[in-house]
Amino acid sequence: MSWEHTKRKAKCNKCGHEGVYIESSDDWNRHKQSWEGFSALPIGKLSTMRMKVGNNDGSPACPECGCNEIIIGEVITS
Repeated sequence: MSWEHTKRKAKCNKCGHEGVYIESSDDWNRHKQSWEGFSALPIGKLSTMRMKVGNNDGSPACPECGCNEIIIGEVITS
């Protein structure tokens, strides 16, 4: 079972802080998202208990200004 990851540039709309948005999926069609350079706001326990979202799938927040308006841009190639 392998996971495929797609990394995209992410930027705070308010202060311009940059990071990375990572979309992941596996062979069983499970999906998750994560953020590098941004903190994820917590999700309600009811949503995670019902398996609607993963524990780390929270909305991103800028660590510098606290803004949650993050712009996801182009794919980063390695």
